[in-house]
Amino acid sequence: DVAFIFAFAVLIFLIPSPVASICFASVILLIQIALSCVNEALMTMSGMVFSLTMLNLAKEVGGVFSGDFVNWWLFVGLLLLFVSGLTGMIVLNKKFSTPKMRFNKQAVIALLVCCLLGENIAMICYQFTLNSFNKVVVSDELSLYDDDNYLYNTQFMPAKALRKFGSYGFYFMNVSNTFESLLDAFKGGASIPQQQGLSTLDEYFAEGIMSEDAYGENPYTGALSGKNIVLIVIESGEWYGINREYTPTLYSMASEGIAFTEYYSRDKTNHSEALGILGSYPVLNAPATDLKNSTLSFTLPNLLRSAGYTTNYFHANKEEFYERNVTHGAGGNYGFDTSHFPEDMPEMKGYKNPDKKFSDYDKDLTIAKYYYDEYTYQKPEDRAFFTMHMTLSTHGDYDDLLDHGDYTKNLSENEKKSRLKEYDVKDFEKYYEVINGYPKTYAVAEKGVPESYLSQFSKDTQNTLYLRYKRFQAGMMDLDEAVNTLVGKLHQQGKLDDTAFFFYADHTAYYSSMNYYMKGVPTDEPLRSDLYNIPCFAWYGGSMNLNTTPVGSFYSGYQSLSLTASKDTQSALKKGKVDKFCNVFDVVPTLLQLVGYDYNLNLYHGVSMLSDLESAFVSRESGVFRNDIYFDGTTVSMKDANGNWTQDNYDVMRAEDSFPNNVKAFLQASARYYEKQERIEAMYDLDYFAHRQIEKQYGDTVYVRQVRLNGEGES
Repeated sequence: DVAFIFAFAVLIFLIPSPVASICFASVILLIQIALSCVNEALMTMSGMVFSLTMLNLAKEVGGVFSGDFVNWWLFVGLLLLFVSGLTGMIVLNKKFSTPKMRFNKQAVIALLVCCLLGENIAMICYQFTLNSFNKVVVSDELSLYDDDNYLYNTQFMPAKALRKFGSYGFYFMNVSNTFESLLDAFKGGASIPQQQGLSTLDEYFAEGIMSEDAYGENPYTGALSGKNIVLIVIESGEWYGINREYTPTLYSMASEGIAFTEYYSRDKTNHSEALGILGSYPVLNAPATDLKNSTLSFTLPNLLRSAGYTTNYFHANKEEFYERNVTHGAGGNYGFDTSHFPEDMPEMKGYKNPDKKFSDYDKDLTIAKYYYDEYTYQKPEDRAFFTMHMTLSTHGDYDDLLDHGDYTKNLSENEKKSRLKEYDVKDFEKYYEVINGYPKTYAVAEKGVPESYLSQFSKDTQNTLYLRYKRFQAGMMDLDEAVNTLVGKLHQQGKLDDTAFFFYADHTAYYSSMNYYMKGVPTDEPLRSDLYNIPCFAWYGGSMNLNTTPVGSFYSGYQSLSLTASKDTQSALKKGKVDKFCNVFDVVPTLLQLVGYDYNLNLYHGVSMLSDLESAFVSRESGVFRNDIYFDGTTVSMKDANGNWTQDNYDVMRAEDSFPNNVKAFLQASARYYEKQERIEAMYDLDYFAHRQIEKQYGDTVYVRQVRLNGEGES
């Protein structure tokens, strides 16, 4: 920081006009204020820090931004500090300004000496800092976390890099890396020499273990071969939102199906959703721009297409949000045959409203209700359909009832009409009338709302939390009714016992820190894995029962079904719970195993949730964790046998070699993630599968996709 301050000071000193000098200094300070406020908001919300790559998502972030994210006291304090500094500069300039002088030879020489001296001090300070970095002398599996040079140049753990190198050092390298990436893109080639990179990747994949060898005689392999698959990504999903009282269909599917109770994720929607398609995510290449013409034959939809599946995609938000029209669009390289957004679904009323806010989005129920035929579309020549649905109804913020008043069945019609006009989220009123308190029966009993924890807060705080919960629960009810509609129609057409549903949440419900309160986690303890434990479960109509009958009175239009599976009762897919650690990296490997595809484990970061293997989760937001350990690059948080969390400094533990065996094994596994990511990054960067074939092995049938060679025709 001192090095950069000297560099900026020399520039300010050289500017001949006092007004221009003050303006330049003010701009630097305003940039610092903006970065401080943004980083504080990101750090509080998700442990992230701002980097230039986020500018690509500025429009999307603006659409979901909430004032709750901003520390207004910090903003006001920094603004007052800026005003004080600006006032001081102006006063000093007026009181101590000197008459304009003519620059003679001696004055010019003096200025040059000052300039050179200042810049040399800056460069010496900068070089001194680089030379002071920790050097890795003895290389082992944890040396990655000890190498300051590697951290400084790659910023692979951004929050740690910002803490360690200061804002100037961090953003200098961030700008440098960004320009280097843009230069590579401008040159029109990968940053890795092609033939050298391809040969290295050939060796990497040749060393990979095939999934059937890794999993052994696993009864789940091929259990859903040829069956219809519905993959639903639950926006901001939480286990406490899946309960018997308010979401009977989801409750029954999670209770009668396979619940992965120790599933975790901590990534933004676009990342978690893409991980359920790609099985990995590029750091240096944006899918919608850098990879839009790449051959991504390893994606879940592409592999399923080769096995005779028609692949469909649905989302209730506008198609350009996260540029899904490019990545998820019909015929695109993600591999979807059809894709549907509000632009081509006229029943989406919100899309017709030019003044609608982001929070007044279209509902998931509308998709299931009006577009069932498209949802279950299957080409005549295909044997099954695969539909991926990224939901939206549970998206935050959750202040609608807080801002405009609760909506209950006890209100008069006039009161209902009056409040209805103010609500951002329309058509949730029938759900609000049903919700009359926290539920009592959860799909995973120990993951319900901790009412005893909430009771410690004031009545006003408890009421605020309840109204936010109620708004969130209404969103889950909309999804529940959507699934109920799909189940009912599939049952009527005799397709339900040939259809499997797989659900996973993209991230926790973090708006207004609701995830902390509803999980009994203090708001000053973000480095706890239990905060990021969210729903994941599977249900198969051929071997699992279903009972969607609500408890007590419910809203009209809901279908009560009580079904007993009979078609595939010998299937390995039975009611139960999987309590091993798993995460969003594992979604693609799990589904590929279930459809019977024997794949190279080096293609993906995760492993099947239905195997004995486990993967470490590395968040693009912040940290590396599993269910009982959290590491953010500086602090190691550990959960003891009594469920209490303790924290230790990584550098101290490393120096003393005092890691418990389970923590050391976890850190070694997470370090291997970064090594693997380098190879996967090269796979994206070189467009590897445009030059190499990918074999697709389903049971006894081998499918080979045609690929381009050197960009010339088809081979």
